[in-house]
Amino acid sequence: MEWNNLDCIKYFKKKFPLFFVILLFGSLFLNLGIIKSETIIMQGSDFNIYLSSGENLNFQHLATDYSEAFQITLSILSGSLNGSDGKITIWLNEGEMSFLSQDNATLQGEHILFIVNNNKFNEYANIENGDVVLLKWTNPYPLKPLLPIMFIIGMIGFGGLFGGPLYAIHKIKQKEYREGFINGVILTSIGVAFILAWLWS
Repeated sequence: MEWNNLDCIKYFKKKFPLFFVILLFGSLFLNLGIIKSETIIMQGSDFNIYLSSGENLNFQHLATDYSEAFQITLSILSGSLNGSDGKITIWLNEGEMSFLSQDNATLQGEHILFIVNNNKFNEYANIENGDVVLLKWTNPYPLKPLLPIMFIIGMIGFGGLFGGPLYAIHKIKQKEYREGFINGVILTSIGVAFILAWLWS
């Protein structure tokens, strides 16, 4: 079957979304599992907590391979934070603390979700004696991929560089010359471009 440059362009436009999806999922696969939020770095229970008006409680998260260090501050604006039956769990990228309030207080905390008797309040809450209080917080900074993005692009490029010719040979053996040649050239060209972009960076 004869084909010209216009046929190649139309065919490329038709097949490009498929190649893009393959490359996208390849990138996601290489980053799979970098966010291990289930990893507990601190846990405690059955403690009491007491802070008076004007005092702060800080939750410090150390830097990891994919996240910056960050600190969450709980401020007591008025009253007294007097809690019993305390429980706390801190994961790599988030944390939560619960307690039974024994006094009245006004609490404030940026990036903290307050859940008082199953009612949710963002960054600000009034608590009373007998309230069941749960505090939740997450990392306010964007996560960093475990592998540098340009390295991922380079590895995808090598996949295209070797996969393109192999795909073309496979199709040619099935006597699908047109599809094998076009797709093989496209995959190989994308692979070379990604490798050059990785090396140039």
